Amino acid sequence: MTQNKRWGKKFVYKRNHKEYQAELLRRYEIYLDLEWVDSWNNELREMNKGKRGTPFMFPNSMIEYQSLLV
Repeated sequence: MTQNKRWGKKFVYKRNHKEYQAELLRRYEIYLDLEWVDSWNNELREMNKGKRGTPFMFPNSMIEYQSLLV
């Protein structure tokens, strides 16, 4: 039997997979500015000062940060 190439020429990959993977990771990367975490306790303490009932568990800065992610 002769060796005929059934599909024609062999496909040559032109994509550099390491660079492509790095590009995909960069595309979905989230830049986290976590400075608000340092003041978490102080902000909660200020928010709960004089509050009656259940105290707040999350500061306003966290809620604002999460609204940016949506």
